[in-house]
Amino acid sequence: MALLCDVGVAAADAVFLMPETALGLVPGAGGTQTLPRFVRRGRALDMLLAGRTLDAGEALSAGLVQYFVPPDVLCDKTDELAGRLAALKPEAVAAAKRALRAALDMPLEAGLAAERRLAAGLISGAIE
Repeated sequence: MALLCDVGVAAADAVFLMPETALGLVPGAGGTQTLPRFVRRGRALDMLLAGRTLDAGEALSAGLVQYFVPPDVLCDKTDELAGRLAALKPEAVAAAKRALRAALDMPLEAGLAAERRLAAGLISGAIE
């Protein structure tokens, strides 16, 4: 589930694992594709092949989540974050996410050009 989130918040008692390989399966919800985009390759392989479990602190330091909070404030933190994100202009959020996704698949110069096109589209009103 964490791999499908734009911004992750973990309670201090959370654990993160990829148990499928130990069960004789391959992750079927994109885990082999999304995990190495969040954490470095070696950490991803450790989780996928060796069944390594990360606690919330390790998930934070690995980049799997961006916030680490005590369990009793988890709902408050997620509500606050959701409110901040919901207040943003949806077109700008979509364009920023599109540019970031493209950055993973193209050289820097091409990514910068894509970013400029998206920014210009927002300014001109071509992107809605």
